Amino acid sequence: MRFRRLSIAAVLIAATGSAALAQEPPPGTQRLERREVCTGELVSGNDPDGSWIGARCLLPAGSNVEKAVQRACKPKAVCRVDAVVRAEPGRVVVHRVIKVEQVQAPASEAAIPTEPHGRRLGKLIDGVYAPAQSGCNSRHRPADRVSILLDVAEPTVQFLAQFCAVMVAKGSDPTEKTLRSTLEVRCGPEASEEQMRKGKTGRKTDIVLSRSEGQQLAIDGVPYMACPITQQSTPEWWIKRHPVHQGKIPQ
Repeated sequence: MRFRRLSIAAVLIAATGSAALAQEPPPGTQRLERREVCTGELVSGNDPDGSWIGARCLLPAGSNVEKAVQRACKPKAVCRVDAVVRAEPGRVVVHRVIKVEQVQAPASEAAIPTEPHGRRLGKLIDGVYAPAQSGCNSRHRPADRVSILLDVAEPTVQFLAQFCAVMVAKGSDPTEKTLRSTLEVRCGPEASEEQMRKGKTGRKTDIVLSRSEGQQLAIDGVPYMACPITQQSTPEWWIKRHPVHQGKIPQ
C-alpha cells in the first residue's frame, strides 16, 4: 500500500513537471522579438512583401504598421521608426509601431525652390527688349520696347505703350537655357497702378514668355532681343525701381 502511494506521488510530480515544460515557449522564441529603432528611406510599392525602412526593416504589406508609417512619412523620405520587431534571416519584420518620425523630406521636395516663380524669372530676364526683327534702334523710345521688371516687390511689365501690373507669375521652373511662363496682368495708365494691383481696374490679359535652348526670348510668340539700358529708351519707372539702378539713369 505504501509503495502504491509513492508511485501515485511520483506520477503526480512527473505530470506537473511535464505541464510546466509544455507551457514554456519553444527555445529562442522570446529572443526573436525585441525593440529596435529602424532609420532609413521609406520605400513602398516595389516589393509584394510590403514597404521598407532602409534595407533592413520590413513593414508587412497591408498591415496596420505599414499604414501607420505611411501616414507619418512620405515615400522616399528618411524616417525613424521605434518599433517591436521580429528577427528573420537577413531582415527584421516590424510587428508593432511605438513612434514614427519623418526626419528628412524626400530629395525631390528638398530641391523645390522656395522663392516665388516671378522672382526667379526676373533674375533671368529683367531688362528692356526690342523686337528681334527691328533690333535695338538707338531712336527707340520706351513705347517702342518691352520693359520687364519681375524681381521686385511690385512686378511690372511695360508692353510697348501699355503699363501692366503683374498679378500672378506661373510656369515651369525657369533656367538660363529654357523657360515658359505666363504673367497674368492688369494693364492701364501708370497713374492707376495702385487700383490695378488691388484688382479694381485695368484690362486683364496674359503675357506668355518662353525661351528654348539657344533661342531668343519670345514674348507672346514673337522673338525679342535684350537691349542696353539707356535714358532715351528705358521707362523712368523701370530705372527707379530696379534694385541696381535705383533711380540713377544711365548716360
